[in-house]
Amino acid sequence: MTRKIFMACAALVLLSGCASTSNEVDASATKVDVLTSLPAGAKVIGPVEASHCKRNAYESASAEQTALQLLRGKAAGMGANAVANVSYEAESVSLLSNCWSSAKAKATAVRR
Repeated sequence: MTRKIFMACAALVLLSGCASTSNEVDASATKVDVLTSLPAGAKVIGPVEASHCKRNAYESASAEQTALQLLRGKAAGMGANAVANVSYEAESVSLLSNCWSSAKAKATAVRR
């Protein structure tokens, strides 16, 4: 009987980790434009990157979309109003760390 209770508790703990979501996206991210190239006369602030691990199937955004939003938030924190030359890298996926898909976004933070 004790073993059944232990197994039920362990299952609940594992499943609760799958239901968690992250609200790391900064509201200022919406004020940062995404540009395909570096505009003439823009002041380069520096490189910026962000990663996101999609932890469950219930997150509506892809790992890349969320990584981009996090990247925009970091750029805003640096004083940028745009990011240019955004690229993505797939990161290793580890089901042991409850990571179903993962992406890293890299760009150049600029002020226009």
